[in-house]
Amino acid sequence: PGVFADCVKALVTYQLDKNKRGLAERWLLGEDLQDEELSELGINSVVEEDDVCLAMIKIITENLDRVLILYFDELESPYRMHGEIAEQKLLEILKRLYNEVKSLVIVVAVLKEIWPRILEIADDPLR
Repeated sequence: PGVFADCVKALVTYQLDKNKRGLAERWLLGEDLQDEELSELGINSVVEEDDVCLAMIKIITENLDRVLILYFDELESPYRMHGEIAEQKLLEILKRLYNEVKSLVIVVAVLKEIWPRILEIADDPLR
């Protein structure tokens, strides 16, 4: 049930239902679908929701026989574009990924002069 069910349903539909494959692909790629299209897929969520993204990453990593590497470049961009709250939200998401997803390596790149600010706002577990 819940977001995992939507992710699995979209993946299964993509693989097995040639008539709905394009629609499932659009959902998996994060396109905005109309309510009727979501209903046709039998899905209630959108990929942009944090929990759906996390569920999708978990499904992928649990079914790979390799480690997944996520690389985040310009970690300072959320702060520069949207302020401190956006930066804190990104750090919380990174922490959640680290804590909840197995077989995952997270690599971040940030300007050298920005790194002290990142460390200052990050809580102890994230450091």
